[in-house]
Amino acid sequence: MAWRNLEIVIEHAKELESVHLFQSLKPYPVVCICDDEGNSYYESEKKKPVDLTGRSNPEWGALFDFDINIVEAQRRRLYLIVRLESHRNVACLSSKFIGEVRVGLEELLNDFGDADDKKLVTRSVLNKKRQAQGRLTFSYKFGRTLDRPPTALPQPDNGNPVAQIPQRRNSNGHPIVRGVVGGVTSGLVTALAEIISNEALDG
Repeated sequence: MAWRNLEIVIEHAKELESVHLFQSLKPYPVVCICDDEGNSYYESEKKKPVDLTGRSNPEWGALFDFDINIVEAQRRRLYLIVRLESHRNVACLSSKFIGEVRVGLEELLNDFGDADDKKLVTRSVLNKKRQAQGRLTFSYKFGRTLDRPPTALPQPDNGNPVAQIPQRRNSNGHPIVRGVVGGVTSGLVTALAEIISNEALDG
């Protein structure tokens, strides 16, 4: 068996079109290795944190890595797929698909050859209608060929990208606000008690 470690850095995207009506884009990349039928190989999808400020021109510099069986990748015609999704502000709604880039692993292998330095690739992002909308740039590098799977690099930022979204603070948390709320509540309770007491006496 011939194995090579594949390092991929999703650098940035440019001129992405918004897929929302009432919010700006909050894009993040999802990367996987799949065949023509969409079956995932090696590992499940890997996600990275949301870019909260880039909107249509997000920047990530996000590292992904896979240990690739070269023979299997060529025989099964495997693809590197980078899917871009946008986080929604409403927690109960799933992220919205922006588009994806699909590149054959064999093409990446042939272009890389025996180089030592990483290669830079820019491709059009295709939406659901397979229309180009924006461009994605990523770099990649293959490690040397081994007869066993190489040791995978650590993935410090993997996980649910939604966890990177800042949580809205409770406005009642400030001491002054708590005091005002507490005072209003106390006053209402006292007034209600007086009304009940007066009604009891009148009765």
